Amino acid sequence: MITTLGTTLPRHAPITRSCSPALDSRGPSVEAPDPATQLGKTAPQLYAHRGARGLIAENTLEGYKLALRMGADFIDMDVVMTSDHEVVVGHDPVLNPAIAKGPDGKFVEPGRWVVGHMKFSELGQFDVGSLNPEHAYGQVFPDQKPVPGAHMPTLREVIRYAKSVTGDRMMYQVEVKNDPARPELTPSPRELAAGVARVLEEEGVAERTEVQAFDFAVLQELQKINPRIPTQYLTEVASFKQMTDPDPKVATTWTGGKLLKDYGNSIPRMIKELGGRVWGPQDTEVTAEQVKEAHALGLKVVVWSWPDDPSHPVPADTRTEGIEMAIDKGVDGLIHDRPDVVLDVFRKRGLPTPQAYPDAA
Repeated sequence: MITTLGTTLPRHAPITRSCSPALDSRGPSVEAPDPATQLGKTAPQLYAHRGARGLIAENTLEGYKLALRMGADFIDMDVVMTSDHEVVVGHDPVLNPAIAKGPDGKFVEPGRWVVGHMKFSELGQFDVGSLNPEHAYGQVFPDQKPVPGAHMPTLREVIRYAKSVTGDRMMYQVEVKNDPARPELTPSPRELAAGVARVLEEEGVAERTEVQAFDFAVLQELQKINPRIPTQYLTEVASFKQMTDPDPKVATTWTGGKLLKDYGNSIPRMIKELGGRVWGPQDTEVTAEQVKEAHALGLKVVVWSWPDDPSHPVPADTRTEGIEMAIDKGVDGLIHDRPDVVLDVFRKRGLPTPQAYPDAA
């Protein structure tokens, strides 16, 4: 899990592909079918994590512009919600001293600014465009370019920008950030799910968006609100141990009250029976056998990685071994901080690459 500021957070469809570099951004629009229909397709789909976190300030509009210029199947966004119910793009329910500066120009104090207790107008006074060089997190991405003065955009703002460049061709991944062990920090799972669903429906991208969360309760609520939105259930290396803890309260903290043992201790089976369409395991957690099990159940498998995870065989986000291993396991999607590195691997393997939008600026 990723521990940040007093809250502990555990940390599809085809688009036009080409083996050549960029394609004309005026190509035909793409309808996104059920993720299960995409199992076993050629190259894994590329999810540009928080824009392109390894290259430019994360979860900023400039980051998403860069991701579009490089090319990705999905742009990935974390979201939280303000006290006036604005869905904003950002990873932390509490503003992070590793990336957030207050109105005084100084990096914020840990644990002080809870997004869910702030109005959107207040949030606009904070700059999230630079890494704090004195924070450990600031050492993880040496190639990240700052975007001084960047503010947390709304989910709607990012989607509208992407639509203005790509039309109906871009797909979206939205991760809802909350902590069921600290419910006072965020609106309820129902409120979070309703807020996200409202934006996706109003922007006409509900069926081209995969909504993911570590808290299964959020996804269960979303499925009740709009079952057409594909849900992606996230897990990490420590998930199985926690889900099989002898204390039911511990075992069900992140599963919406469900016990893994009731699903034969199979995470893919649990996700399938809960109505999920996608499993999002950590790359070092999942095996080729589990990918096959998930595929047999009709689940899409999209892996994510944590670049400074000491247990990861390839901790640096610029290396390719982790990408190669995930492809060899047969996964359907790669969530990555360096889309450029993933694209290089695809090209070297002779795999098709997603459409790029060089005019995104």
